[in-house]
Amino acid sequence: MAGRRLRDAVKAVLSGENGGEFNSNLHGASTLFGPYTLDGYIQEFKRLASSMLNEQSIPSGPQPPDLLDKQIELLPGVVLDTPPLDKNFDDISSDIPKNSSFKRGDMVVATFFLVSLCQGTIS
Repeated sequence: MAGRRLRDAVKAVLSGENGGEFNSNLHGASTLFGPYTLDGYIQEFKRLASSMLNEQSIPSGPQPPDLLDKQIELLPGVVLDTPPLDKNFDDISSDIPKNSSFKRGDMVVATFFLVSLCQGTIS
């Protein structure tokens, strides 16, 4: 639904009064696998849900094509990736106290060098 609303909002702007060459015949794009990807997802998720309810296993289907060799890279590679002389990548600037104990729902926070914030909730 979020995708539909986003598409409709952009379409309203492009086909509105100041839309220029665009008109109400403007249509959205599709995914990498074609315009019927959503229909395929719906079909397969319904099949998976049904098989789970009936405790049945289903064979795996065809795999999507491997397109890695057809992708282009527009960003340069990493030139230099080293920490400053007095630091290591795994240095901790704010750690959790030793022998701490937590219960479900507690927020745990630790700050690492070159990583702004790493946090999680205990579940």
